[in-house]
Amino acid sequence: MLYLDPAVPKDCGTSFYRQSLPGGRLGGNVVQAPHDNLVDALGTRFVVPDAFEEDVRVPHRYSRLLLCNANLVHSATGYSGTTLEEKRMTAVFFWMT
Repeated sequence: MLYLDPAVPKDCGTSFYRQSLPGGRLGGNVVQAPHDNLVDALGTRFVVPDAFEEDVRVPHRYSRLLLCNANLVHSATGYSGTTLEEKRMTAVFFWMT
């Protein structure tokens, strides 16, 4: 991910999540083969709101390049702006190695 907007607040970066397990333990954060995504792995598109807990937060910083495996459970930490010109802008690249 490449953060492209210099005016976006730091709290609009990227967060990585881990599965919440009984007793407050944290589980994994990788979708493993033979599953291609969380829908395949969990068997549903909808999970309870507390199924995952934020583990790592990377703040937005203009021109920052963030590299990670696409199978890590992640999401935008937050969004900003109301018009296309003001909104969080990030370029996402995928490649096979």
